[in-house]
Amino acid sequence: MYSPWIDRVLTPFSHDFLLFIFKGSKTRINFKRELHTRIWFGLENAREFRSRGVKSLLDLLCLSALGEREMTAYEVMALIYKKFDVLLSPGTIYPRIAYLEKVGLIRAISLGRKKTYTLTDKGKDSLQFWLKEFDEILFGLRSFLRVFTKKELSANLVGA
Repeated sequence: MYSPWIDRVLTPFSHDFLLFIFKGSKTRINFKRELHTRIWFGLENAREFRSRGVKSLLDLLCLSALGEREMTAYEVMALIYKKFDVLLSPGTIYPRIAYLEKVGLIRAISLGRKKTYTLTDKGKDSLQFWLKEFDEILFGLRSFLRVFTKKELSANLVGA
């Protein structure tokens, strides 16, 4: 089970100390496995990978979110956080929204101090095109990453 404190508190140096505390306990093996996964396989690296992926696809994510309904930039940012657990700064989201508006993919509607954004026809066509492209990329990526089956992978890990 994920414990949010583990990422803030644990370092590779505290790893051995915590294993010493849990020595002889039945939970030691599970704890050691979780610790090993988080520290050596890099939970922080996984978070960074996820963050880079979201930022790389930010235009597509914004278009997709605005394809659902009109939203403010803040609502787009909140939706991305809810779906991907990646907190974008206003300095990341607002320039992308401004760019999408500049190239004519979205249109701003001013409501007092707030601006809501909606897709234009060009934005809808662009979204459909990029969703199809993205599906093809994902299909290729999934087949590329399936180098080992689970059986082969576990056999290689046992033999190592």
